[in-house]
Amino acid sequence: MKRKPVVFFSLLTLSIIVLAACTLQAPTLSLGDLQTQAALFAQATLTKAAVISQAAATATSRAASPTTQPTEMPTATATPTATSVPPSPTPTATQVKVIPTVMITPIVPTNTQVSPTATQSSANADIRLSFATGTTNVYTEGSLGGNATQRYVFWAAKGQLIDISVSSAQNLVISIVSAKGEVLLNANKGYSAYRDYLPSSGDWYVDVRAGNTAASYSLYLVIPQRVTFAPNTYGITLTGKVPGGRVHNLIAWANKGQTLKVNVSPADALAISIYHVNGNVLLSSMGSLSSFEGVLPEAGDYIINVISPASSTEVAFSVTIEIR
Repeated sequence: MKRKPVVFFSLLTLSIIVLAACTLQAPTLSLGDLQTQAALFAQATLTKAAVISQAAATATSRAASPTTQPTEMPTATATPTATSVPPSPTPTATQVKVIPTVMITPIVPTNTQVSPTATQSSANADIRLSFATGTTNVYTEGSLGGNATQRYVFWAAKGQLIDISVSSAQNLVISIVSAKGEVLLNANKGYSAYRDYLPSSGDWYVDVRAGNTAASYSLYLVIPQRVTFAPNTYGITLTGKVPGGRVHNLIAWANKGQTLKVNVSPADALAISIYHVNGNVLLSSMGSLSSFEGVLPEAGDYIINVISPASSTEVAFSVTIEIR
């Protein structure tokens, strides 16, 4: 009876020890598991080292060279471009370096010669106007009864500029028509002056018409002498004679922005005036100047007048015109 309890307690104690061992004992790893864990640890270590090394290399590279993308974009600067102004021409062997001197060619006279200052009071006969040798204008005087008309005739070539005006204390009007019937100016316009280029060559009629009252008047016709330059030149010197108290009229074409230079001699005896065909004045005759130099404000023909003071003798002159 006493031996059975002892055996029971011994078995119970042994069971408790076995159960405790099974519960507390750490799991054991096989050799393959140990190798796999070591490999994963080594791989993690190498990866971390590579990341640290790459970060250090990047920091070193940034310290050695400036960043390629600044935090603030630089202000854009426009690249200058060449202007459109053409370069100055370079003289060549064919260019003429000396301005030529040319004698003024007289305007061809009309068939019937009359005095350039003739006075005519008759309103019944046509009066032909012609230019004295070497001159470019004609001046005449006349008188008319009320509602009367006086006709003047002159010859000119196609393309020539005519500038005609009538002056009177009374209201007079003019009309201009060709022998072929081409009308330049109708009397109903009420004009007493006209300036334009002729559309054809031949005879042209100028009718001076009075109003209700009799009138005395003066008529002035100008046909400027065209100035042209020889090839490869920029100027010309003209020589001629101007009657005392009269004017010699020249006309030259130039472009806007070009420089016109004019000198006349003898400077103490002559003066010049310059204006565009549209009437814009560059140099007034009131200044009595003998030279001019300036940049032209517009393209077109410019009329250059060589003016002699009131005198009974004609004056020999030379005028140099340059356009560059």
